Amino acid sequence: MRAIVLLPLVNQLMGCAEAEKTESPEDTSPSYEDSSDPNDAGLPPVDIDGDGYAENVDCDDSNPNIHPDATEVCDGIDNNCNQFVDDQDPTIDSSTQEVWYIDYDADGYGSDRYTLSRCVQPSGYVAEQTDCDDTNADVYPGAPETCDEVDNDCDGLIDDQDTDTQGLQSFYFDADGDGFGDLLSAIQACVLPNGYVENSEDCDDEDGMRYPNALECVDGLDNDCDGATDWSDSNVSYNLEECCAVYQALSGCASFSALVPNQTVVEQLASTRLQFYDHGEHLEKTLGLLSASIERGYEKSRLLLTESIKTLSVVDLLS
Repeated sequence: MRAIVLLPLVNQLMGCAEAEKTESPEDTSPSYEDSSDPNDAGLPPVDIDGDGYAENVDCDDSNPNIHPDATEVCDGIDNNCNQFVDDQDPTIDSSTQEVWYIDYDADGYGSDRYTLSRCVQPSGYVAEQTDCDDTNADVYPGAPETCDEVDNDCDGLIDDQDTDTQGLQSFYFDADGDGFGDLLSAIQACVLPNGYVENSEDCDDEDGMRYPNALECVDGLDNDCDGATDWSDSNVSYNLEECCAVYQALSGCASFSALVPNQTVVEQLASTRLQFYDHGEHLEKTLGLLSASIERGYEKSRLLLTESIKTLSVVDLLS
């Protein structure tokens, strides 16, 4: 009887326990097993690099130097997370950029006429600003200096002033002013200096009467600078009057300068010319000169000439 009474009570207690189990509150704690993004689960953003900016606003949360308040510099990176890199960013720190100089003539050297500050070299600009003429591609530091009245190598020196000028010409000092210079006096220059000439053909630069193509006379000198002297020179002049007119200032011809009809001159005339009797080929021309002097009234010349010829056993060509 007692067992029958307790049975309903046990059943009632068991029913309450099931009801409590069924009606217990739902567990709202998060589960990370199926979540790929912690933020989706309601977690606060993470600042991995510790720069004060979480990964949701930091464009590179692995680099503490990159964040929205960073300074944009020339490094090929978007430092301030505004999607502009280096020169693209108008807020870039210009002190990190280089100054580039316009190279108008494209010779590799620029001038400071126009400049640009950039991280990367702009087209038409260079790092040099040492071009002294940016309109001439042949003018720049280190260019060959030439004779053109221009400072080609930008060293402040022009043509002859510069020690490394190319294309210099040789000039020769003309000490005697006869238009021919001395080989040993050569200098290198762009422009002919005063007192110099372009040739070095003078055989005696201290004697203005000796130079190439000068009148060769019998005076013991190589007057025309051809290496031959007096009768050995095929160009020698047999005109004594002509020679004396040209070389009357020289000691060797002073006695013949006037050619006056007096005993001394006639004697000198005859003896000087006839001393070349042994040269054979010149004898007839020499006698011809003496004959011409006789025709001008130098009668004593005929006498002296005749006596000289007889003494030398030569046929009297003037008889």
